[in-house]
Amino acid sequence: MELIFLTPARMVLHRPKLLRFIQSYGEGRITHRGIRWLKSIEAEEGEKPGTLFLIAKENHQLAGFFAVLDYGRKESLIVVHPKYRNQGLGRRMIEESLIKLGRFYGRVALDNLPSLHMVFGLGMVGFKLTKGPTGKPTLWVGIGQWRREDVQ
Repeated sequence: MELIFLTPARMVLHRPKLLRFIQSYGEGRITHRGIRWLKSIEAEEGEKPGTLFLIAKENHQLAGFFAVLDYGRKESLIVVHPKYRNQGLGRRMIEESLIKLGRFYGRVALDNLPSLHMVFGLGMVGFKLTKGPTGKPTLWVGIGQWRREDVQ
């Protein structure tokens, strides 16, 4: 499995394919807000600290996509093709991204058991319960050099 960090310009170039991938394999768990962000982001915004785009490829096929805005405080999403789930790919993408970012925040709906399993398996710490964008109870999680004060 090959992991490739995309420059913001390359992400914008591949945006249609990435959006189709999310639509096909996100199982409705990616928020409309997250999808709107990806649809509207310009390359300049992608250059800001704490923003990255990572894809996983296997035999020239897209296997996973991970995107982060402002270390995950504003937006983060991860989608793994069903063929590659339960093989540690999501975990590996977050670990590789953490090396670049130093810290990472995410929000996981409490009914999203696969994602909760992944983030806690990584050693992420749940630190704040909120109502998510869809109205569901949602847990803020952090890893690396995170600070509770970074999330208001």
